[in-house]
Amino acid sequence: MILRKLAEGAPEVDIITKLNFEAFPIEEHTETDFIYDFEKDSLDLLGIYLKEAPEDFAGYFLCIKNEKTVYISYFAILPEKRNLGIGTKALEALKEYYDGKQIVLYFESIFEECENIEQRKRRREFYMRNGFFETGWFITVKGVNFEIVGSKKDFDLESYQKILDWIHAEIPTLDSYLYRLDK
Repeated sequence: MILRKLAEGAPEVDIITKLNFEAFPIEEHTETDFIYDFEKDSLDLLGIYLKEAPEDFAGYFLCIKNEKTVYISYFAILPEKRNLGIGTKALEALKEYYDGKQIVLYFESIFEECENIEQRKRRREFYMRNGFFETGWFITVKGVNFEIVGSKKDFDLESYQKILDWIHAEIPTLDSYLYRLDK
């Protein structure tokens, strides 16, 4: 498994744009060109490759980072390459790539009634199986509730909050807030 930074205009970027519309609900879509408007030091668009060749492209991570934390904003595997263990290997590679840093992500909460509860439970189980831990924190983004998980048992909320502050500075219209949920 190889992770490689993707430059603006890389052929994989067009594939990622299509993948975004297939893999994520409409309210979570991001135009790929928009990504390159951000401060480059804080953001990595990483291609996931099975081997060295460009035709071995399998998916991508969009990561926002600071000195202690990496937030996975987007993570998707190509449809034809799902259910082959690639996601698990990609997460392992990401942890090595950002050695020592806390990896944080969120997914739709399972603690509310919804039509896709089974899909949400499978997604949560996938991350928990792959070395992520409950943080006790949740976030609402654009009216959707998400559970926040991290790769370390001791969640560094302060470092993650710095990433959220950066996101809000870059996208001031983004409607989100953190909260805790008593289960």
